Amino acid sequence: MGKDNTTQTINKEGSSGVNNPQENILGQGTYGKVYKAFSRTTGKPVAIKQINKKALILEELELQQHEIHLYRVMTDDNYKGTVRMLDVFEDHLQINVVLEFIEGKNLFHWIKSEKEVDEEKSRRLFREIVKVVGYVHSKGIVHRDIKLENIMLRQLPPSDPKLSAQQQESAKGKLLLQPKPTEDLPMEDYGGADPEFQVRLIDFGLSKVLIPGETSTDPYGTLAYCSPEIIAKRPHTQQTDVWSLGIVLYTLLTRRMPFVVSHDVEQTKNNILYRALNFENPLWQTVSEEAKDLLARMLEKDQRNRISCEGALRHPWLAKGTALAKDASYKGNKSNQYTEKRSQSGNVPNRVGSSYLKAR
Repeated sequence: MGKDNTTQTINKEGSSGVNNPQENILGQGTYGKVYKAFSRTTGKPVAIKQINKKALILEELELQQHEIHLYRVMTDDNYKGTVRMLDVFEDHLQINVVLEFIEGKNLFHWIKSEKEVDEEKSRRLFREIVKVVGYVHSKGIVHRDIKLENIMLRQLPPSDPKLSAQQQESAKGKLLLQPKPTEDLPMEDYGGADPEFQVRLIDFGLSKVLIPGETSTDPYGTLAYCSPEIIAKRPHTQQTDVWSLGIVLYTLLTRRMPFVVSHDVEQTKNNILYRALNFENPLWQTVSEEAKDLLARMLEKDQRNRISCEGALRHPWLAKGTALAKDASYKGNKSNQYTEKRSQSGNVPNRVGSSYLKAR
């Protein structure tokens, strides 16, 4: 992968970027920081995930090595829905993972920047997100940290020749979120269907490969997005990601987080395990029954009865406007099973922007 050139880039020309978090830090996770630097050969920006090896215990170091392996697999697969790894190098102190730099916003910042997100836009966006996670699952990978911050919306440059003059004008300074419905790819191809609407899933630091029939009991994730089986320390599969996707959908439709009680970890866990969805809340008055039905199927507390990514893509709400629409069906209305149940924390979920509680 051209390791020598990239290493020189970071050590020489990019060193100020890597070592100056005040100006060049892009984000900070549990195991390290991500910085912006520039390629010596192309001049294009890259993202450097810098991991301090001495701050990690053996289990955490193995997770980082596993993440690098998964990046290699997906990069070699040339899949466009996950962040691409360009290089990796390490010494006795640090691991430096060179990733593509994504021009755009993560979903958390995008939601906060939008005055409102109508259901139609949420549906198109969420379909692309589910496609990406479906691809990840098709490789046997469970992500285990799907959340707003780990979903990037890639912004195309206004000069892209694929865009019309009107589209180029609308692209200036904002994200393009108007896919062409006639160009949807078949469900079997989980990639993004339109160059104007590109989703990138990032941060595979807690991910794991599970062969068919295999489960895991690792208690990983961000608490607000953790499934009941993670909270209860029961064996989990890729279906735990579907629960997290349900939290993402809930937030897209309402701009609020379900189940979370700020600064109260135990009550939040209790809500995830036992609190029912409340579709009688005024928040849901303008949301379609089909959207609520899919959400209820994704936030099914029993993972055995939870819908899969493939099933979600075939659900009438997500299949609308695609080749799958004619075959889309579901029996009964799952959302009708949920009646008003108040918890000790009250009945209104937290707004996006409330502090997130970590399970790790």
